[in-house]
Order: sequence, then C-alpha cells, then structure tokens
Amino acid sequence: VLREEDKFDKQLFKEKVKAKHKEEKRKLKEKKKMEEEEARDDFGDSDSEGDEPDLSWLPDPNKVYGEKTQEEIDQLEDNFNEDHDKRSVTKTSNRNQQKGAKKRKAEQEPDKKKKVNNKKQKIKEISSKLSVNEAEELAMLLLNKN
Repeated sequence: VLREEDKFDKQLFKEKVKAKHKEEKRKLKEKKKMEEEEARDDFGDSDSEGDEPDLSWLPDPNKVYGEKTQEEIDQLEDNFNEDHDKRSVTKTSNRNQQKGAKKRKAEQEPDKKKKVNNKKQKIKEISSKLSVNEAEELAMLLLNKN
C-alpha cells in the first residue's frame, strides 16, 4: 500500500514540476516579446505616421540656400542624369574589359601548357642521352646554382 502511495506521490511531483517549468517558459516568452516590442518602439519601427521625428528644429532650406527657379531645378536634374549615365557606361565598359581579360587568359592557358610540355619533352630527350655520371654532374651544377 505504501509503494502505491509513493508511486502516486512521485507522479504528482513530476506533474507539478512540469507545470512549473511550462509556466516559467511562458513567462520568459512573454518577457522577451515585451522587450522586442519596446525595442521596436525605441527605434521608431512602428507604422503610424504620428511617430515621425520632429524636424522643426532644422532651418528652412529655402532661407539657407535661397529659392531655386524651375530652370535651375531642371539644370540640376539634367546634370544628375548625365552623371548617372556616365557612371553606368563606365561600369558596363569595365565589365566588358573584365570579360575580355578572362577570355584572353583562357586562350593563353593552352599556350602555357604547350610550352611546359615542350620543355618536359626537351628535358626527357637530353636526360636520355646522358650517362648516369653526366646526369649526376648536371644535377650537382643545377643545385649549386641556387
């Protein structure tokens, strides 16, 4: 009878511990949610228009720089567009130059391989004609050069 009561008590204890842990997790989640909302509010991430920063302290640009006529505004826009067009042309030409350089490099690689193969072939021909003693002397000379 005591063993059954012990089992029952253990079961109740486990359930209480689980409930306590669940409650702690729930509270922690709520706390994190609240902190995130506060952080959003602090950084002005809300969508309402009333939360825009107060710019009344800034000087009036028309007073500082003077009022611009429509002709001056059009001229500034044209200058901006010309600069933008020049930049885009420059970027395009740079890309084309890079592509051309890559193609030339790819074309030069087979030439390099041919040169290496030719050198290896010459070395094989020379070394096949040499005796063992001559090959050793040549190796010693090459090693002493460095």
